[in-house]
Amino acid sequence: HRFGCISIHPSEYEEMSGKKYIQIGDGVLEAYEEIAKVGSMVKGYKYVTYKVVGENTVQVDEKDASGTATWEEFVAKLPPKTGRYAVIDFLMKRGDGVDVNKLIFVSWVPSGTKIKERMFYGMYGQEFRAQVSNNQITTFIQATDYDEIDYDEIREQISRFSSTK
Repeated sequence: HRFGCISIHPSEYEEMSGKKYIQIGDGVLEAYEEIAKVGSMVKGYKYVTYKVVGENTVQVDEKDASGTATWEEFVAKLPPKTGRYAVIDFLMKRGDGVDVNKLIFVSWVPSGTKIKERMFYGMYGQEFRAQVSNNQITTFIQATDYDEIDYDEIREQISRFSSTK
């Protein structure tokens, strides 16, 4: 007799087992709340990066506690062969010259990332963003190399798809 292989998508597993496939680690929500203090008198982090540990847990990797990190400093912290999720307080100028802060979510999955890890980051980026921000972050950037997260490229994408033109 031949035995077939049954493939179950993680969302089907969640329905059958009642368990979430992606788990949110300690401190993840607090780090998001700190960066989401947009417009408050007390400014939080400039960026927070998250990484997957174990099979399915996302935890805080790094955060800019100074609140003053530049885009280039954030990009320099992204590993060349390992995935990350990130929430960034992105500062840009509108067409009328006014400074605007916009929270963006980045799914960083460089081409050197191991296949299983690449699949996880690709499949669960939207779910993680939704769980952490309660769907408040509307700008979602997927990047596989450093050219795709160039400051001017991101600013252009945000300008095209937002009301901050």
